[in-house]
Amino acid sequence: MRYIRVLLVLYIVLVSVNAFAGSSESFVKGESLSLPCLGCHGKSKDLSIPSLFGLEEDYIYNSLIEYQTGQREHYLMRIISNGYDDVQLRIISKYYSLQGIKNE
Repeated sequence: MRYIRVLLVLYIVLVSVNAFAGSSESFVKGESLSLPCLGCHGKSKDLSIPSLFGLEEDYIYNSLIEYQTGQREHYLMRIISNGYDDVQLRIISKYYSLQGIKNE
């Protein structure tokens, strides 16, 4: 039951962020769209889940598409990635690729 509540909260955040991002500038839009990602993929290099900051734009985008299509298997990532359209995925990918921290 707790897992369902977490998914519901993530979905609500995702819908809210998408609604807000519709009228924002490109960088602000990228920052807004990427908020749900930060909970797990934050700036710290000490996470068990890798940071997205500084990864190649194409790598991030292709990974998100693979989650959407089921080529990559992760239940939560599939739900989250399906909440975005192609343009939004590209904006998120660009936003994270331009951030300063590189993964090693």
